[in-house]
Amino acid sequence: MRRFSLMVTLLLTFQGTCLLAQTTEIPEDSIQLSFKPYGSFRGHFAVYNEELEMQENGSRIGFEFGVKRKKTRFYAGSELQLNMFKGDASFNADANTSGGFLIAESQQARQVFATRLGYIGVDFHKWGNFSLGKQWGVYYDVTSYTDKFNVFGGQASATYVARTDGGAVGTGRADQALIYRNKIGPVSVGAQVQARTGVNGHFLDGYGLSAQVDILEGLKAGVAFNQAYLVDTLVNSGGILGLTDQPNYFTIGASYTGKRFELGAVYAMETNGDLSQGLANVSGQGIVTPTVVYDAVGVEFYGKLKFEKFNLIAGYNYYNPATEDITLPTGERPISPDYERQYIILGAEYRPIETAYFYSELRISSGKTALGTDEIDAFTVGIRIDVERLTTKTIKR
Repeated sequence: MRRFSLMVTLLLTFQGTCLLAQTTEIPEDSIQLSFKPYGSFRGHFAVYNEELEMQENGSRIGFEFGVKRKKTRFYAGSELQLNMFKGDASFNADANTSGGFLIAESQQARQVFATRLGYIGVDFHKWGNFSLGKQWGVYYDVTSYTDKFNVFGGQASATYVARTDGGAVGTGRADQALIYRNKIGPVSVGAQVQARTGVNGHFLDGYGLSAQVDILEGLKAGVAFNQAYLVDTLVNSGGILGLTDQPNYFTIGASYTGKRFELGAVYAMETNGDLSQGLANVSGQGIVTPTVVYDAVGVEFYGKLKFEKFNLIAGYNYYNPATEDITLPTGERPISPDYERQYIILGAEYRPIETAYFYSELRISSGKTALGTDEIDAFTVGIRIDVERLTTKTIKR
């Protein structure tokens, strides 16, 4: 708790004593220091399965520190997830902090703090930006178009695969990643490599590419590809059901942000890219629960209609895994052939002040789980408070 108290103290101190960032160019013989602490505190009541539950919703605290001279800026940042209510359940896919990919356990114990981001980098202005560490990958440059709901969504774009934050495979908050980003006119590009381990038989552990183009004011389109590398003996052994090759991911999407409304659409396609825990009754062995890897396609839509203090939200997630041909040696199917994720999202926001608001979201599901049971409907009502402040100071050399 000492670390949390220190972060909150810094956040409130810099909020109250902040200096406005200078808009004039920094003198050549000077250095500009910047510090941006921030926090987002979120929680809600959820109604599902005829039960009422209080849930944490991905609260986080963080900071970014920068040093700039002329047009070159060095920076470092860190972000921690804060489990304020000590609950184990959350509907928010972005709240996943567990790593790995082929993990036998389906749930990681939620601690008070968990690492979301940690990175260092350098911005060379027109020559681009290099960053190193745990950070949002270039695949997310595109899938972020629809990952804007307060609670639901983000479950059909192959971002948070295998109930993780997408860190190991690089689709979400990529682990041990070196990323280059630049914008040239209306075109933004990104390139990513991962170096997570030295024992998997590959020089690199994955790479990704993204490209986006500004079409009109507020309107852009993008495409991204991500390739991950697992240990070859694991892929070639045949010991993991459905795993026939290295995981890869492709996405394409479009986004519009205007004064009155926001829209986003994403299509995703993955090969050997996700997994679920299966269940089967095998003669002579009893109940078995194998891990099953599969291909899948998904689509996501997001929309927001904005008023002065009130917003309406609507969206759709559809995720279709290809599991029909995956069977145990005995012929049993560990994953239901009806498995698919499909739900509509309806929501609203009321913003009495700029940095805090009430939210509510309803998920109406019509899909099936990996075991063939009905996906549940859920209704949430909660509060979100966002605090962010930039402090800068110029030092003459």
